Amino acid sequence: MINPDPPAGPKNFTKQEFATGSHIFNEGDTGDMAYVIQSGSVEIFKGLLVDKVSLGKRSRGAVIGEMALFGDSARVATAVALEKTVVVGISRDAFRKRLDSMDPSMRAIMESLVDRVSDLSTRMVMTKNQDVWNKRP
Repeated sequence: MINPDPPAGPKNFTKQEFATGSHIFNEGDTGDMAYVIQSGSVEIFKGLLVDKVSLGKRSRGAVIGEMALFGDSARVATAVALEKTVVVGISRDAFRKRLDSMDPSMRAIMESLVDRVSDLSTRMVMTKNQDVWNKRP
């Protein structure tokens, strides 16, 4: 978890409010922002409709949507507000500037970890879908 309150006067941070049930972002969308949850809670899902798998719930201080900012990939999951939720967004450009200023070795390790997490979440959904498929009448 990180401090959910942005530094004073940030140009690249935006505050947004989402009502219960609102989608903050959807799987497959272009990822142009990462978000820090300032208040409320969010559930992260992968897959669609009956194949939907919960990847977990996040609350104050958690970062969501960051994986799409590491590359030019689409969102790998959907985030839905479980209650009135306020987030602070950081733009792709601001995120990339901070990432690019990191030590190159540490940046490579971080990018590798993001790739692994993305791969694991995809495998988890595929396994869940296979289990559902095998149990059908």
